[in-house]
Amino acid sequence: MGRLAALACGTPMITTSDPNAIAGGRVELQLLTTLRCNLKCTYCSLGIGDVLGSQTELEYDIDQLAVFVARHLAGKEVYVTFYGGEPTLNRPMMEAVMRRFPEFRYQLQTNGTLLDDVPDWMLARFANILVSIDGGEATTDGYRGRGIWRQVIRNLDKVHGRVGGTITARVTW
Repeated sequence: MGRLAALACGTPMITTSDPNAIAGGRVELQLLTTLRCNLKCTYCSLGIGDVLGSQTELEYDIDQLAVFVARHLAGKEVYVTFYGGEPTLNRPMMEAVMRRFPEFRYQLQTNGTLLDDVPDWMLARFANILVSIDGGEATTDGYRGRGIWRQVIRNLDKVHGRVGGTITARVTW
């Protein structure tokens, strides 16, 4: 976090001789699970040019993540957000992280189309699920494809009582 950002949110600046040290007791770690997506939203930059072709697979594995956590996040309260593309397309990575680091808090940023395939134990661990949506049915389907809005609403109805925390609609356009 830059000095200005730290001051703006009231985070105390900690001076250390280690230039790689992460200051503060709480850290939000955003983990890219994949750049792949199961939708082709008309406004999304992931489908333009060679962005998808350049990095569809992760460049780190769970053991490398564990080294990073041990080196930089030991003793900190960690809040992990899974995002992508569509993070649930790499559910094995999400599962591995949640099993390896049971002490972390978790959040999922998703388009909601695959939520009904997420196991109950994972749903129960999420402090929040951010579901991206573009508005009502006509707007969402106009950008994401016919039937997507209803599919997401059906999935939310299926998982609602099984999520450990909140479900938040995130308007993305």
